[in-house]
Amino acid sequence: MTLLPCARHFWLLVALFVLSSPARALDLRLTSGDWRPINIFVEKFAGEETLAGQPLSGVIHDDLSHTGLFRSYSRTVSSYGGVDTARLVDVRNRGGEYLLTGQVRKDGAAELLFFELHDALTEKSLGAFSINFDAQTQRTAAHQVGNWVFESITRKPGIFHTKVAYVRRAADGSNALRVADYDGHNAQTILTSDNNIISPTWTPDGNELLYVSFERRKPVVYRQSLLNGERRVVANFRGSNSAPAMSPDGRRIAAALTEHGGLQQIYLLGGNSKQQMRPELESGIINTEPTFSPDGKRIAFTSDEGGSPQIYEYSLDSGLTRRLTFGGREAVSPDYDSAGARMVYVQRQKGANNIALLDLSSGNTVVLTDIQQAAAPTFSPNDVMVLFNDEKKRGSLSIVSVNGKVLSGWGVKETGKIINPVWGPIKSKWY
Repeated sequence: MTLLPCARHFWLLVALFVLSSPARALDLRLTSGDWRPINIFVEKFAGEETLAGQPLSGVIHDDLSHTGLFRSYSRTVSSYGGVDTARLVDVRNRGGEYLLTGQVRKDGAAELLFFELHDALTEKSLGAFSINFDAQTQRTAAHQVGNWVFESITRKPGIFHTKVAYVRRAADGSNALRVADYDGHNAQTILTSDNNIISPTWTPDGNELLYVSFERRKPVVYRQSLLNGERRVVANFRGSNSAPAMSPDGRRIAAALTEHGGLQQIYLLGGNSKQQMRPELESGIINTEPTFSPDGKRIAFTSDEGGSPQIYEYSLDSGLTRRLTFGGREAVSPDYDSAGARMVYVQRQKGANNIALLDLSSGNTVVLTDIQQAAAPTFSPNDVMVLFNDEKKRGSLSIVSVNGKVLSGWGVKETGKIINPVWGPIKSKWY
């Protein structure tokens, strides 16, 4: 699907604006405090009521609302083709800065969506385009429009088309490795097993997944293609093999092994080589949960070297290690942002597990959630949101904006428990 410029339409479809605040299955929570969001009015698209499923305008509304950068208002009528100065003045008087309008029309067997974004402050159109879709690509088309709106206003890349991987654990103990849209829709199963599956992670190109399966009666790391389903073992050493992570250049894999019968230590695997990351360590210390920095020069990991689990960072150039986290009783599950400048992790304090955001240059930490049982945080590819699982909520995942102002849940719910989410890259070839 490609966005195509379309001609301006000048007939008046609807003359009435109705403002309503967002309230659907999005489960949106806005926090109080100093917050200056971008106010955008997303109108109902004319003709979208003929489509099955969630309205296109509703998908876009939810996309923008998740980010914490927008306060999106849905409107129950459409003015596509009839937006004039008076209309934009009215939007501006209601506190709106932008107005998105649209119309759905038949195009043979397919559908065609026309849409236009207006700046209510300058009273100018920022672009009018069309996109075609069918029943299978309806949500994808809406996400692409959401991407365009997001990018046009923020100048940041849109990620509403991206995928997440996770494990669904059923009540009978069976496991399924799943991939879905970032908001939980269009889920598909990659692998099912009667044994545990844990720790999925993406290869840098987004075309393969690494994960740990217990089908050989112990943890073994596998690599599986999403292009052709090919699957192979990448770490099956003596003892436990877990917590895989791939370097940005795709040449090395870091994994936590217990090869010598001891506690977990991190090894770097590449080609036929295997090298322990910190061979000088005394016995009795656990190192696990490695993750590479975006430049491939650092590895963040969890270690109990200081007496309790905390996040450390190892330099592959110098071989030196520094401790990153100090607040909270424990800190686990680190994930870098795309610039390697910030990190999210789980902070354990006073019996509660919450998502924390660490600035690596200043050392400042902000706790983003207050939900008690957060786990497995993962940055969106544009660093605007963090996906994680709230262990109190079975069958869905949660998203918190990096400014901590918006906490929302998936609009869909699966049977069983969802664990170990990981957000995929912006581009890949398999979808």
